[in-house]
Amino acid sequence: LFLGTESFPRRSGFDEFLADHGGSSNAYTAEEATVFFADLSAGAFEEGMERFADFFNAPLLDPLAVWEEVNAVNSEHAKNQQSPSWQTSRVMYSLASPSSPLQWFHTGDKATLARGGRDDLAAAIRAYFDENFCPPRMHLVTFGPDTIEHQLSVAATAFGSIPRLGRKGACSETPRNFTAPVPFDKARLGQYLHVLGGSPQ
Repeated sequence: LFLGTESFPRRSGFDEFLADHGGSSNAYTAEEATVFFADLSAGAFEEGMERFADFFNAPLLDPLAVWEEVNAVNSEHAKNQQSPSWQTSRVMYSLASPSSPLQWFHTGDKATLARGGRDDLAAAIRAYFDENFCPPRMHLVTFGPDTIEHQLSVAATAFGSIPRLGRKGACSETPRNFTAPVPFDKARLGQYLHVLGGSPQ
């Protein structure tokens, strides 16, 4: 999302704004949530909140910018593959029911993201955004030296214009439920695995 919005279209604009105000940003995706976060000096809080909110209201999701991010995702995946904890998780997930999303590929790499081409990828990401990013599905956390009342006021001004079901009205108020099918039924429990590591001992 951090690649330009309708109100702030410059692709690197948010990063440059944060750098000018002693801040930074990042994001990560867990199994059922994605977290976007940023920090900056208190004096830039109101403009920072306006810029941040626009990512969830009117991101450009420019096909070229999205396409160029594929390499970044691929690099992140290559790094994760070297992590023993990631490898252990993948082994555990492989024991889940084949019909459960828990067994599916969780991140993405060049092979999975680029196979349909630039426009297909951009369209898929736009559709995912429209269907999943809306106020009932999001939580906002702020902290800083300003009073709680002021922070709430700034947040309401910045985020209050986002339509409840998104600009296209396509967002579901409730997230997909992953409790069924059960990933680890009784037959898939009680197993002992001996996993050989990829690094020399």
